[in-house]
Amino acid sequence: MKKKEPSHIELKIIKNNYYVYRATSEWDKERKKVRKITEYIGSIDHGGIFRKKRERSRIRESGREFLSMEMAHLPII
Repeated sequence: MKKKEPSHIELKIIKNNYYVYRATSEWDKERKKVRKITEYIGSIDHGGIFRKKRERSRIRESGREFLSMEMAHLPII
């Protein structure tokens, strides 16, 4: 896996679980020093199998907007 990634790979152990991160750096103009940036890319299960990060589903509209959309589909009596 490490050969496939163009940047550095970090493995973090948190509460007995393994998490894989991509680590890069960028120059912070205000502080005038390098800042480390990590991006979560997946996890490794207890069997040693790499699991990619799951994409989040779209966030639904707020309750008021959702209710008005549902009411718009109701027949008028």
